[in-house]
Amino acid sequence: MALSNKTLVGTNAAVASAGTAVTPTTAPFDNTHTIIVYNEDSSNTIYIAFTDDSSIPVADAVFVPAGATITLAIGPKSARPPVGAFKVDASGGTPTARITYVNGTQT
Repeated sequence: MALSNKTLVGTNAAVASAGTAVTPTTAPFDNTHTIIVYNEDSSNTIYIAFTDDSSIPVADAVFVPAGATITLAIGPKSARPPVGAFKVDASGGTPTARITYVNGTQT
């Protein structure tokens, strides 16, 4: 991905069906150092992970319960391990993850 000249960028990831991981509409930028994920669903848990898999195994997932928010300090691209794309999956339903990227000046 490229650099963002914006301090904050909002995007989303809509899970069409549980067991099918999706990438956000906009991927994290090279200078994104923090990702904030809000699960706006009222009943389903979303799962998040950096993965190349088409689904996120529950055993490997970070859980974001319904109505909850999680903040991930991922560091700039030069500090991240090369472990796949940022993806979102769900326990059921068709929840949408509301995502905020916090960007800095380092890559």
